[in-house]
Amino acid sequence: MFYRKWITTGITLVLLIAVAVGSYLISTPETPDAYVRAQDHQPASTVELFKPFWEAWDLLHENYVDPLDDGDLVEGAQIGLLKATGQALFELPIPSIDKAAANPDDLFAPFWETWTSLHETFPDELDDNALMEGALSGMVDSIGDEHTAYMNPEAYIRINEGMSGEYEGIGATVEKNAESGGLELITIFEESPADQAGLRPGDQIVLVEGEDITALDQTEIIAMVRGPAGTPVLLGILRPGEGDILDIEVVRGRISIPSVVSEVLEGNIGYVRLSQFEFSTS
Repeated sequence: MFYRKWITTGITLVLLIAVAVGSYLISTPETPDAYVRAQDHQPASTVELFKPFWEAWDLLHENYVDPLDDGDLVEGAQIGLLKATGQALFELPIPSIDKAAANPDDLFAPFWETWTSLHETFPDELDDNALMEGALSGMVDSIGDEHTAYMNPEAYIRINEGMSGEYEGIGATVEKNAESGGLELITIFEESPADQAGLRPGDQIVLVEGEDITALDQTEIIAMVRGPAGTPVLLGILRPGEGDILDIEVVRGRISIPSVVSEVLEGNIGYVRLSQFEFSTS
């Protein structure tokens, strides 16, 4: 299924795309004629696989406020494709994208040449779904806009769970620390799994299941930390005043977040705190 959600900010378009490969259920918009010709270079086996890629391409061109450079998008897609292989590519010749090419066939030809070369070099080691998502993600990242991002289906579902006021995770509000790259815990919910495991505000998650996550964006890290209630997740914690990274296992739980809290303060003053907008906020 292809999910899409955008919010116009007056300056740019926030585009969140999630693609579940193999269950593409909505029709692809009409693709500009030029890029129909560019797809002629595609291996036949990728035509259905890359429909979400072309829909994302169209969404960016139709809805983004600033003009986009097609050469940058294709080059970004090629970089994302290469990263998604998970292979050492030092000796693999990578064809250059001619970003000044006026002919769309010439613009996309090196991308498909790279695809073919990768499959010839690693015939049994590549996941085509992951490669397509890597290309899509690289294309979106090439725009260089922090408010425009690709989200895979799992991350998209997790984010929307948070909007419902309930989700399965560790029970904390978080923020990406720009200096360390870690995911800093801002608030620990009382009696939550994070609280019970001894996590503290100011702790920074820098490892998830032993994997360094400091180069990932906040959405990707949150998707890794969240998971089904009752399942454990091993977090590497950077704690102020501690020299070494602490390994702390947290058993995820079902978290309910009250988005509106109210009380009457001294002097008969009403206090209402809105922590976040949710589907049930009223």
